[in-house]
Order: sequence, then C-alpha cells, then structure tokens
Amino acid sequence: MPRLNNFFFGLPAAWSGLLWLACAGPAGAVFEDLPAGARQAGFGGQAAALEAPLSLYGNPALAGSSRKFETGAHFLSSKRTTQGPGDLAAYGAWALIPRMAYGKMGTLSIAGLYRDDGGVLTQKTISFGWSTWQLRRGATGVLDLGASLKILSAAAASGGDSASGGALDLGAVFRPDSDHAVGFSVLNLNNPSFDVGGLKDKAPMVIRLGVSERREDYTLSLDLARRTASAGEKGNVSVNPGVEHAWRSRRSGLFFSRAGLNLAERASALSAGLGWKHQASEFS
Repeated sequence: MPRLNNFFFGLPAAWSGLLWLACAGPAGAVFEDLPAGARQAGFGGQAAALEAPLSLYGNPALAGSSRKFETGAHFLSSKRTTQGPGDLAAYGAWALIPRMAYGKMGTLSIAGLYRDDGGVLTQKTISFGWSTWQLRRGATGVLDLGASLKILSAAAASGGDSASGGALDLGAVFRPDSDHAVGFSVLNLNNPSFDVGGLKDKAPMVIRLGVSERREDYTLSLDLARRTASAGEKGNVSVNPGVEHAWRSRRSGLFFSRAGLNLAERASALSAGLGWKHQASEFS
C-alpha cells in the first residue's frame, strides 16, 4: 500500500502551536519561502538540511533519501511571512516517488500549493523535482543534488487580473555519515517578477545553508537564509535554530516535541510543535 506520511496541519496556536509575535499591518508579497508543514514550522522554518519529506520545499536535494512512495497534505494559516507581516492561508499536497533513471536511483517529487492572501490575492504553485540518491559516494561521505521546476500563477481577487511565470530551485546535500547532513539551496533562482492588480513584486531569491544532527532521541538543526527584496521591503537574513525530542512508547508509536526560533528583521518568531508517528503514518 502507498505510504501515507506527515498529514500536516500548520494552524498556529492550534495544531502546531506556532506562536508568531505581534506585528504591524500586512504587506503584499508573492511566493515567499513559507514553512511547509507543521514539523518545519515547529523547527522555526524550513531547514536546508532537515531530513524530512517536506524539506523538498527548502532544498530539493533532500527528497532523494525517501526510498518508498510517500504522500501527504499540509495547511498553514499565518499573520506573518518570512519577509514580515502578512495575512494568508495556504493549502498544499505532495508526493515522493522513487525511480531509477540512467542507472541511478533518485526520487521524483510532485507538489502543489494554493495560497489566499486575505481575499486580495491568490497564488498557485505546481512543482516538479528530481533528486539523486548517493550520486557521489566517497571516503568522506555522500553527495546528492536536486532541482525543482515551479509553475507560478498569481491572480487578483477583484478584476480578474492575473500573471504567470516559472522559477527554478537548486539544491545539494552532503552526508558525512548517517547522523549528519549539510545542505545548500537556492530558491527562485531566476527571481521572477509579477504585475497583478497594481501589485508589482518579485518572488524573492533565497539562498539557504543548513546543518542537522540526529541522535537517538534528538534532532538538532541550524539554518541560515538570505532573501532578496520583496513586498516593498529590502531583503533580510534569518537564523533558524531548532530541536526535536522523540518520546518512545511500546505500542502507541513515537511522540515528538519541537521548538525553534526564527531570528530575522521584521519577522522574528518563536515556534513550538507536537507530533505523533505510528508505523507509516505521521501527524504534526
């Protein structure tokens, strides 16, 4: 049977316990790098080296470690984006499909995201990605690469004005052993621009560098990100430390507690979350 994994509900203060700090009025923006799912939100934001299916949004190279078919959905409602104040609801679904191509193992990723910015603007993203599995193996570790092509569409809620474009994400991950990972990614490499209903903005290019460590009951991560200008604001830099603890039970699976920070100009926040995993299913 297909493996159903990570059915994410990212409601702040409700399911994932995401606690955004008080902020000023929202600003219009397009296609920022939002946390994809409650686990990422619990860690403080997307992580370029966090080994998890939904990390494909932050680093397309990470999906290669999935060796079984996986699928799921996620939801986020937030008054803050990675660039500053906002007002949005986002719904997404994804699937990871391991395949053999040209004699090498890899993973095909397919994802879709629908976002409503307070009834003013809607944004749709469809992405198709490929990531390798053990592409280059040496004495010091394993290197994998990944790329995602995204089809982006934004539309004004009134007037029917819309604009479409494409974006490219690139990523790499180095694993010196089974417990550590170092990831690097560039999101929205071509920095596409959109002019919708009087809103002129560019999908910010994001450069991310991350490290993660897995121990018996703990997962630690640290992420650095640099974003270009968006929503009439200059770009910002963020630092995202996060920690997860696994609580083991004999019959009921694994329970998780998570906490993280997003330290950034206009967008600093504290996050916390809970999760449960049993056999092939996970809820966060």
